[in-house]
Formats: sequence, C-alpha cells, structure tokens
Amino acid sequence: GELVGEALPDYLLRRRGAIGELLREFPPDELRREHHLAVARGWDAMCSGAAEGATYWVAVAEGTIADMNGHASDAAHSRLALLRAAAAVGGVAEMARDADQAYRLEPPDSPWRPVACYLEGSAASLMGDREHARTRLREGDQLAAIGAPVLRPYILAQLCQLAGDRRADAGGAA
Repeated sequence: GELVGEALPDYLLRRRGAIGELLREFPPDELRREHHLAVARGWDAMCSGAAEGATYWVAVAEGTIADMNGHASDAAHSRLALLRAAAAVGGVAEMARDADQAYRLEPPDSPWRPVACYLEGSAASLMGDREHARTRLREGDQLAAIGAPVLRPYILAQLCQLAGDRRADAGGAA
C-alpha cells in the first residue's frame, strides 16, 4: 500500500499510466483495509469520471484512517483531504477547508502541493474570493510546471476565467 501511495503522484500528475494499473493485483477487501489503497482507488474513480465512486472511496479511506486510532500520519490526513476536496464531498466551502488542510500539511516540495493549490484556488473562485483564488492558482501553476504538468491546463483555465471576470467587472470585454 505504501508503494502505491508513493507511486500515485506520478500516475495522477504525470500520466505514467492508469491508476487502476497500480491496483489491479489487490483484492477488493485489501483495497478497503489500507488507506493508501483506498485513496488511490478514490483517485482512480475521480479520473474515470465516477464521482459517486470517489465519494464511496473517501468514506472507506476515512474509516481506515479512523481505525488507526490517532496514529495516522499528516500525509495520510493530507491525501484524504485532497481526495475529499477533489470530490467536493461536503460542498464548496468544505472543499476549500479540505484543500487548505492539505496545503498546510504538505511540504512545499511535495508533488501534492500543486493539487492543493488548484483545489483551494478553485474553491475560492467559486466562493467569490478572487484574490485568494489568483494567489493559490498562481502558486499552483509554478509548482505544476515543475512536477504536475497534467494539472497546468486546468490551473491556467481557472486563471483565464478569473482574468475575464476582472475585465468584466471593470467594464471591459469579457
């Protein structure tokens, strides 16, 4: 499970292969017992467009971490928070809180940091906090340029939308 957790950013952010490839050899009961595997399965569901499946795997991962009786690492909590934010489990405000939690828990050089920036920036934009959205998205873009190229188009699209909103607010062409 730990090896899958270590490989997951490459599969998710650099398209080294389908996440399902990492999980193929694990029986379903093992996927439900180990938080690394449950989180990976949740990302696989997200990337496949199965939001309901991602929500299920969020709940499974929450259970596996709860079973650790307070011994879960910051990394485990962060990866769960990122998946929760991506699946927008509790709506936009909770998405922002989950992404912020992951942002605070991930070190600046973590491959997960641009994901946290993107999700937090997206949530801030949806809630109308454009300045915070721009700040997080710009940071995410810088980090994604180095380690998460798959994420960059999504970040840049959000930044373009914010720029269009700014022009529209100023009375210019949107």
